[in-house]
Amino acid sequence: MPSVPEKGGERGFRRAEIIERFALWWAKGRQALYCGVVSSCFLCGASVGTGSTLCAVCWASLPRHAATRQRALAGVGRVWVGFDYVYPVISLIRALKFGQAVYLAPTLAQVWQEFPPPVRLPDCVIPIPLSRQRWRRRGYNQALELARPLAQWLRCPVQEGLSRLRATLPQAELPRAARQSNVAGAFRASDRLQGRQVALVDDVLTTGATLEAATAALHQVGVGGVDVWVCAEAPVPDPF
Repeated sequence: MPSVPEKGGERGFRRAEIIERFALWWAKGRQALYCGVVSSCFLCGASVGTGSTLCAVCWASLPRHAATRQRALAGVGRVWVGFDYVYPVISLIRALKFGQAVYLAPTLAQVWQEFPPPVRLPDCVIPIPLSRQRWRRRGYNQALELARPLAQWLRCPVQEGLSRLRATLPQAELPRAARQSNVAGAFRASDRLQGRQVALVDDVLTTGATLEAATAALHQVGVGGVDVWVCAEAPVPDPF
C-alpha cells in the first residue's frame, strides 16, 4: 500500500515555499525602491540620475579584465570576463551576492556590452544554479540577476535546465585542491538543451571548478556548445 505523506511534512514544505517567495519579493521590492529613488553613487556618494547606481567616474574606473588574458576551461568555447576581482569590484559583487543589493546586477552586467557580440550567438542564457538551501537563505540567485540583462543584450531567453543535485560547500572557503571534488557531479542538465548553444553565467571565476562541472553536465545531454560569461575573475588561490 502506498505511503501517505505526513501532514506535518506537507505543511513544512508549503512553509518553505512561502518563505522563499517572500524572500524573493522582498529582494525585488528593495531593488525597485532603490532604483526609483536613489540619487547617489553606490561607491562615492556623488549625485547621479534616478535609477542609476554608479556615477560615470566610478564606472569608468572599474578595472576591466584584459582580453589578452584568456582562461581555458574544459569543454568551454570562450570565456568572457568583465572585470578583475579587485577593489572596488569586490565590494560591488559582495554587496550583490550577500547584501541584497540585486539592483547592482544590471549595472555590473553592462560591462559585457563593451565586448563585440560573439560570432555565434547563444540560443539561451543559463545561470549557475544555487542549492535550494542557499537560495532560501539569500532569497535570490545573483547569477540569475546577471543573466537577465545579458540575455536581453544577446536577444535570447534565460532558460531553466540546469539544476544542483546536492548542496556543496562554498567554494571560496576551500583550498584550490578541494574545489574540484566539492562540485564534481553536483549538476544535472535537461535533455531539452540538446543541440543548443549555451551562454553559462556566474558572478566570479576563480579556479573554474564550478563552471567546468556545470559545463560537463551540459555536454552530457549533447548541447551544441558552451561559452562562459562571468562578471569578474579572481586570482587562482594556492593549491593548499
